[in-house]
Order: sequence, then structure tokens, then C-alpha cells
Amino acid sequence: MDGHDHAAAFAALEAALAISPSSALTYILGSVILGWAAESRARDRLGERALRLSPFDPWAFAAFHAFTLGYFHVGRYKDAASAARKAIQSNPAHSISYMLLAAPLAKLGRFDESKAAAARVLELQPAFSL
Repeated sequence: MDGHDHAAAFAALEAALAISPSSALTYILGSVILGWAAESRARDRLGERALRLSPFDPWAFAAFHAFTLGYFHVGRYKDAASAARKAIQSNPAHSISYMLLAAPLAKLGRFDESKAAAARVLELQPAFSL
């Protein structure tokens, strides 16, 4: 995923699902892989399955990250902000969730809220930069 090698990421996801088809974490991380690859229908299917398998999973925030990215990329900024807020609820200490909230809020013109979310990123991770 980090190297943008979608074929390798998809192959690893398929192998992981074959080995453990009931692993919520595999579905969560799969939804993130598909989110970065802009595969929205498959991303949503995997993310939703993950949350059904393990609704209080400590990694649920990552599935909400995938939903946030998907909504953001198609201009559904309210939905993106809502998904980012769910990620924050799931894991309030994860700085990236606040970054993912700041972006759709800015697109919605809610600049004070966006700045507050960005400030929270820096509180949690002072060395953060783009």
C-alpha cells in the first residue's frame, strides 16, 4: 500500500482472507487498502463486514478512515466528516483521525472546526507535518 503497488496489496489481502476469512482485522485493513486504491464498493463491503464481525474492535478506527477517504474523494464531505468523527470516537488518541476530520470540514467551509481538528493533530503528534 505504501509503495502504491495495488496488485501486491490486493494479492496479500486475498491471501489473508483465504487463511482467515473471519478476521475482522483483515477486513478492516483490507478496507483501508481499497480506500487508498479508490475501490469504493469493495471498500465499503469489507469495512461494513469488519464492523459486523467486531463492532468494538480496537482497530475499527481504521475502517472509519477508509470510509472517510472514500467519501472525501467523491465530494461527500458531510459523510466524510461523520466517518472521521466515528474514527475519533473509536480511538480518540489517533492523530490521523483528526487530520482526516480537518479536511472535509475545511471543504464544508467550517474553518474554525477544521483548525481545531488540525490543532488536535499537533497536540497528539507535535512533529507532524505534511
